[in-house]
Amino acid sequence: SALVTYVTAGYPTAAETPGILLAMEKGGADILELGAPFTDPIADGPTIQTSNTVALQNG
Repeated sequence: SALVTYVTAGYPTAAETPGILLAMEKGGADILELGAPFTDPIADGPTIQTSNTVALQNG
């Protein structure tokens, strides 16, 4: 088994993304999935939709 984690790039801010990824690694994540935000995330649930919207708004 593996611990697979996900974060949307740029959420909550672009400056925080590297630290989040490093914390996931330090916390024991085996796989880090970095999602690229896009404008129409209809296939994702509400949490990831929100993270996409915020990341895009933040630039």
